[in-house]
Amino acid sequence: MKDKIYSRPRIKLPNIRGFSSVKMIFLILFFSILLGIFSFFKIAYPVFKSTCETSAGSKGIKIINTEVNNVMKGYKYDDLISVEKDSEGNISLIKANVIEINKIVSEIISNIQLEFDKIPRLTVAINMGSVSRN
Repeated sequence: MKDKIYSRPRIKLPNIRGFSSVKMIFLILFFSILLGIFSFFKIAYPVFKSTCETSAGSKGIKIINTEVNNVMKGYKYDDLISVEKDSEGNISLIKANVIEINKIVSEIISNIQLEFDKIPRLTVAINMGSVSRN
């Protein structure tokens, strides 16, 4: 019987020589494309986020201005504020019609929400120069 110095079984590693060069090229190409996609999204995300915020803010401001103008067409200043004068003609009291103002505010808010609900989706375009930092 032979004496063994090391009796544990050997670890069998995969045969790299049997791995064809075509498979290796495809594997390297796949990981390169994957790395490129991840780095592109890492660079493009801040640009995309700021562009979306700007676009949504712009659309929101347009809707708000339109709805405020549409609602306020039906009201006059005298409907909202009443001015009382003393016997000499000096202004002694300026009184706001709070009930009417609250009705206007709620009407404006509900109209704005209805207009926001009508927006299906916003289209955002990003220039490739801003993504490539040029």
